[in-house]
Amino acid sequence: MGGDNQYLQDVLFINPSVGWIAGMGGLLGTHDAGGGWTVASPLSTGSLYALAFFDDNRGVAVGYGTGDNGIARVTTDAGLSWSSLTTGVDAKLLDIDLTAQGGWVVGYKGTIMALDDKLEWSAQSSGSRTDLQSIHFVDENYGWAVGLSGTVLATNDGGRNWQHQVSTVSSFLLGVDFVSDKVGWAVGSSGTIIHTNDGLNWQQQDSGFGAGHTLVAVDFVDAQKGWALSSLGTVLSTNDGGQSWSPTESEPDHTANDIFFLDASHGWIVAGDKGSSVLTSSDGGSSWVESSVDFADALHGVFFSSPELGWVVGTAGTIAVSGDGGQSWTVQSTPTTSELREIVFVDEKLGWAAGSGGTVLMTQDGGQSWQARNSGTDLDLKAVFASGSGSMWAVGDDGAILSTIAP
Repeated sequence: MGGDNQYLQDVLFINPSVGWIAGMGGLLGTHDAGGGWTVASPLSTGSLYALAFFDDNRGVAVGYGTGDNGIARVTTDAGLSWSSLTTGVDAKLLDIDLTAQGGWVVGYKGTIMALDDKLEWSAQSSGSRTDLQSIHFVDENYGWAVGLSGTVLATNDGGRNWQHQVSTVSSFLLGVDFVSDKVGWAVGSSGTIIHTNDGLNWQQQDSGFGAGHTLVAVDFVDAQKGWALSSLGTVLSTNDGGQSWSPTESEPDHTANDIFFLDASHGWIVAGDKGSSVLTSSDGGSSWVESSVDFADALHGVFFSSPELGWVVGTAGTIAVSGDGGQSWTVQSTPTTSELREIVFVDEKLGWAAGSGGTVLMTQDGGQSWQARNSGTDLDLKAVFASGSGSMWAVGDDGAILSTIAP
């Protein structure tokens, strides 16, 4: 599946060793932390978009099959075997959210379905034929779904019944987040941000953006502090629950490529096309300060292991380190001139970077020395992730998935 240029849609690990990937062609499974992947549930037609688990043994994947009909695959033995689960719907299923007691699925044509812990569906009428894009629950009862044309649907009984809520907008809503059963936000096209304080009535908040900006995601750490992400790379932050939103004080001179927040206060942005800049924030994104170092090479990725210590990567094998929170940077020597897309560290010593042509670099001394590792592929690698135990995964073009164990 992954090796046949198929699209991969979702990945889920239930423990450090056991995980699955959903996509075109079905499911891939691993029981050795990604060291090897096997086709767990093949599809002749269609794709699986999302998967979730009730517990370590019982899981469900959803998507579409012949004629764009909604399909589901279920396992009760930790993925050793998967079987079909009839959905009874004629719409693509896009997302699933499960708890120990049950879950919900959303999809095209306003589809919302409930699934209990006995793997039985309950038909739920959303009262809408609008495509739904995002869903969020705060507990077993309270949840919201958003989608096209400003659609907001809400439930207070675990999804048995859904009610339309007046969003006051007609924008395509792409993300929703709640911090309680009353306080939440949704964002979408044309810079749209809407907010509720009672879980029912929505008011628009002024993002300062118009038709040229699409807000694709929203995330709050509490009822006051949060960020909204623009598809153009601009980050909005709020410290008052969205009554006011602040963009970066000094917009980067180049296309924004990555953002990293260590905690509610400390954040960094890297930007680059025909040159680069680094922006730092120590106040949760309310203000951004450009680094004193202007890199000649485009920067693509950033990672900090503490408020002081961090790294950036970019074109021509560029890796630079900062020991003062990003105020100044020192270029580190690397054994490659390939473009590096992302960097990650397990601690202050052990880290990896990955990039074009299958490039994988590793350091065990905080980047004082970097070694090239044999990735076994010449495909471009776009992202790298490391677990706390030191295992590393990289993903890239043509469904490439690589993994390794810390030395």
